[in-house]
Amino acid sequence: MTMNTLTIHNIFGHGYTQKDLVRLQKLGFIIRPQGSSFAGSQELQFIDFRSGPCLELIEVTDPEDYLSFVPPGMLPYQPGLNLALEEGSEQQLAGLEEQFTGWGPYLLHENYEGGQDEHKPGWNYLNFRDPILPGTFVFLTEFEKPYPASHPRTIHANTAARVSGLVFDLDPDQMERLSRLTGQPLEQGILRLDGIPLYSREAAPLPARSTGPLAPEKDFSLTAVLLEAESLAPFRGADPTLEEAEFAGRPALRIPTPARSWDLVVHI
Repeated sequence: MTMNTLTIHNIFGHGYTQKDLVRLQKLGFIIRPQGSSFAGSQELQFIDFRSGPCLELIEVTDPEDYLSFVPPGMLPYQPGLNLALEEGSEQQLAGLEEQFTGWGPYLLHENYEGGQDEHKPGWNYLNFRDPILPGTFVFLTEFEKPYPASHPRTIHANTAARVSGLVFDLDPDQMERLSRLTGQPLEQGILRLDGIPLYSREAAPLPARSTGPLAPEKDFSLTAVLLEAESLAPFRGADPTLEEAEFAGRPALRIPTPARSWDLVVHI
């Protein structure tokens, strides 16, 4: 299997409002001071960590404008993963477009000034008309020189240090395309990207809820983002009503989010 130098850059979810952001701040998360706007009337806020990918929290302010923007291959309001080629990688998106031509790939460009002039450096995006993961939108990013600044490295008061895993309400065979795209094997229902495990339904280190799958109230397949923290005490102190959970047999806490997004499961 060819090894592609892809890492998880952003993990994004929809449905957030100012009320949701305030709640996360009360739980001890620092939200990046610089938010941004994106096509489709999307307002973006970010939670960064000491290392690894950030969380992108999206509020849609004009649903009609958003629905006219949704790109081919994406269901409206899907959560998703932005996978990035490492800076200086010999692999290029054009090569991946050719390699996976059967999945309906198409390239987009946005320059660092916010326009689509292809002669100016910026971001190249590779989308697929045929989804890589059912119920989760996956697209690829390639950065051009001069490379933009990397994510700020953030130390949260609640001790949350990094994204430690993703949980999908999918069977392992539904993750085969992602395995092929990234060049990473699926082993016992788990695919690892840059040290972060992506769990299929059966492999998830979270017990299923008695009413059904991991989070039956979620609208899409990416149901949980796992966060590693030094202690659960700051979370319990900030909100004693948080649902007690379990991660690989150890105590954890589940932080609910909008139905279109993924829950946060904090563990030590």
